[in-house]
Amino acid sequence: KESKIDFIPYTKIYESSNKLDVDEVDRLIKNKQLLLANQHATQGFSQNYYWLNFKIDWKSNYKPVLLELDNPHIDNVILFQKIDGIYTKIGFGGDRGKTFEERSYLNRRYIFPLKNSNKSTEYFLMVDKKNASVSFPLWLWDKQAFEINEARENVYFGIYFGVIFFLGFLSLISGLLVRKKVFFYYAGYSLSMAIYLFTALGFSYQFLYPESLNFNNYSRVLLSVIITLFATLFLRAFLKIDENLPRVTKYFKFVNVLLFVLTFTWMFFAGLYRVYTIWFLNVSNIIFFSVFLLSFYSAFKAYKKERTNAVIFFIAFSVMILGLVIYLGIEYGVFEESKFPLNPILLGSGIEIVIFSMAMLHQLTSIISSKDKLEQKTIVLEDNKKSLEVYTEELKKKTKKLQQDISANKLNKEESKTIVLKSKTILPINEITHISSDGHYLSLIKIRS
Repeated sequence: KESKIDFIPYTKIYESSNKLDVDEVDRLIKNKQLLLANQHATQGFSQNYYWLNFKIDWKSNYKPVLLELDNPHIDNVILFQKIDGIYTKIGFGGDRGKTFEERSYLNRRYIFPLKNSNKSTEYFLMVDKKNASVSFPLWLWDKQAFEINEARENVYFGIYFGVIFFLGFLSLISGLLVRKKVFFYYAGYSLSMAIYLFTALGFSYQFLYPESLNFNNYSRVLLSVIITLFATLFLRAFLKIDENLPRVTKYFKFVNVLLFVLTFTWMFFAGLYRVYTIWFLNVSNIIFFSVFLLSFYSAFKAYKKERTNAVIFFIAFSVMILGLVIYLGIEYGVFEESKFPLNPILLGSGIEIVIFSMAMLHQLTSIISSKDKLEQKTIVLEDNKKSLEVYTEELKKKTKKLQQDISANKLNKEESKTIVLKSKTILPINEITHISSDGHYLSLIKIRS
């Protein structure tokens, strides 16, 4: 009657260190010689193969159903059915050595249609995810209900990723406009996180690189390194760690170099990576955890000088850390993945990115407002400069005229003291009392002392 059933309680889970054929698995189960595994969807890190065994007593009135293995990252998965002693492979897929189109049902997860055989049918689901964290949430769906839910989820995911990508590109454009590194770093962080989540849900393998044989198996590791790089760069700028905590800056730089060395080692020595996958993942997780711890330490230290940014960091990263802790708990088999209707990192990262985006938007508006005020002050200064130049020019003219007047007055004053006659006689003007003229002759009468 239910449209979706958690099918793990109806399944027996077995594990084997060796790769086995389905008939051999069936024989070992009947003889009770195959090791029972932890009867939960989450197994933690393992190097074994897993076999999930269940039966369905089909009735004529049963509707078609779909079996969903809700983990997009399985190396190899095969579903067999046994009817009247005959084994038939009815579903298959994987992301190691296979393209996306090689799946029996094209979906980001592993979907297996189960046909009504009108008889008791036994099923064997082989899950190969060696040298990594293993989980296989198993759901039995009514076919019509699954298709409706799938369409609804795709709309929700489209909105979710659309918003995150929009915020990331908005930060990138803001960085180009105001020429501030913190916006570029945040754009790199949010976009790489969005691509990681897109990949974790299986969409990247379906839409970005469906022809790849192995890249989907390692893409999340590479994306984790890129996220860490941009996260440390962003936090250094956002909390001004370089100015206040230079030792933390040095450690962040060391972490980035170490992660890139490990990543390039994996790229050039893929065989070595397969052997030491669990070791590599554990070391990476420790490094990521140390980055988060130092980020919180830096925020505490920066609280006095950068109070607003520190508070924003605490709120945003607390949500992210909670999601990450739950996710790591699932990876190590502490929590049941089927108990969480939504990927915890998906929820934590979404809230974190929205909070940081609001903070960055506030910074952008503050920068634009400050820029506008600065431009207004610049205009006033330019106007004052022009007025000053005009006033200076007028002052120069007045000064020049005043100097000319002073020189003229000085000259007049000097010329008024004496008169030089043609006969070279010099008479003081203040001693002359009368002047008379007769043709070309000028007579001056001097006062006798």
